[in-house]
Amino acid sequence: MVATFEPVPKDKVPPRPTKKTSSAAKLIKMIEEMPSGEIYVVTPEGTETIRGLKTSIGRIASARSIEVEQWANEEGTALYVEKK
Repeated sequence: MVATFEPVPKDKVPPRPTKKTSSAAKLIKMIEEMPSGEIYVVTPEGTETIRGLKTSIGRIASARSIEVEQWANEEGTALYVEKK
């Protein structure tokens, strides 16, 4: 089976999704500006989770070929991030 391509009138097209959320932009800036070898603590806000933050940071770093190491404290309330 082959996908079909056909023109669509602009008024029938839904709006494009936003590229980055403010939290994603904040994480990108943090990772890019973080000096190598320093450890930062990331604390979840609102509905964020350690697991979600860890996934987001890992994806952002990987997409930019930045190596990071991440680990949570025993209570699961904070995430530590080290840029290699």
